Amino acid sequence: HFCLEMNQYIRKNQIEQNFSLQSLCDAFNGRMSELCKIKDFLARRDEAVEENKTYKHEKLIHLFQKRQNMDKRLTAEINCQEAKVMSLEERFDKIRGNTGLSS
Repeated sequence: HFCLEMNQYIRKNQIEQNFSLQSLCDAFNGRMSELCKIKDFLARRDEAVEENKTYKHEKLIHLFQKRQNMDKRLTAEINCQEAKVMSLEERFDKIRGNTGLSS
């Protein structure tokens, strides 16, 4: 009878230990699953940050090139206008010289 009680006690403890161990394993697996989700999220976020940096860098390069082209066009326009002004001044000087006008 004592052996039977002892066996039941041992079996009950084993069941409780197995249940506790199973609970620990489940908790551990749950935590690992959460950790993997967090790691995946961080990896996706880092990827998005890099894509955003690349996009912004490319956009800045594009804007810089656009500005350089605008500067070239404006410089060409300024040169053209200066040439027209010089031409007008020369013509005015000729007219003034021909008519005897003095400034």
